[in-house]
Amino acid sequence: MNLEFRQLNFDSAAEIKSYLYADPAKYCDYTLGGLIMWAGFFKNEFCVEDGVLVIKANYKDEVFFSIPNIDKAPPDFLKSLEEFSIDNYGDFILYPVEERQIKTIEEKLGKKTNSRIVEDWFDYLYKIDDLINLSGKKYHGHKNHVNKFLATFPSYEIVKIDRSVASELVEFLNSIADPEDSSLAAYENGVVKKLLEIYSEDYLEGIALKIEGKYAGFTIGEIKDATLYSHIEKADRNVPGSYSFLTNSYVKYIKEKYPLVEFVNREEDVGDLGLRRSKESYHPVELLYKYRLELRLNV
Repeated sequence: MNLEFRQLNFDSAAEIKSYLYADPAKYCDYTLGGLIMWAGFFKNEFCVEDGVLVIKANYKDEVFFSIPNIDKAPPDFLKSLEEFSIDNYGDFILYPVEERQIKTIEEKLGKKTNSRIVEDWFDYLYKIDDLINLSGKKYHGHKNHVNKFLATFPSYEIVKIDRSVASELVEFLNSIADPEDSSLAAYENGVVKKLLEIYSEDYLEGIALKIEGKYAGFTIGEIKDATLYSHIEKADRNVPGSYSFLTNSYVKYIKEKYPLVEFVNREEDVGDLGLRRSKESYHPVELLYKYRLELRLNV
């Protein structure tokens, strides 16, 4: 197999969207926003061969492949891809894979795999109604933040993000950037700016929060099937309750516009303890674990 990979970037959306949206997994990895935003970080490339989308990534000097609906890929295709990978990179790594897919993949390859859950990269899944209602003692903290925000800033405004609003938010993003951010956070800010500059309502849904005419935060996500994927959430930390209020306002906005949405995927914490505490505080109904499958000639 001779695969011709091309760089994956913001211009790739139209070509890969149908393949990503055909995959039933609730992983953020198979959304347009999630994939394209982090394409530079993971050095993503892609190709379409025999009707199968193959995404190649290079992370920490390891090359791995992602294939939407991988369990439906033809057996000969997977075997050829394994040969291609081993010939070029010395091994064959598939990620992310659902647990339910492992047996089918092994049967198609005709061999066992070395499979394991990848720590720190699981997605947090919530019921959207839980994040709307914030009912019960476990949501007491977020409910208090929302109420405090409403009492302090009764003249707030929620604005739908379109191209004109998105361009204005670049300046707001610059104003809240922390020069001591980690390299990962700095990278994220860079791609968020790019996403705002080419903002597309074809697959993105976002709202911005304004107080007395000035932006105080914004959030952008994407809907796939009955799940909202929350890709970006930025707010001014000097505005008390802004994050809790923005999250609550966003899910209310989405549910009103898309009544069939049932879940919210707030994506990974990548091992960041602050992010982990924040995501756990909303009490996920499920952690979507992702498996890495490694295959060698003698496995």
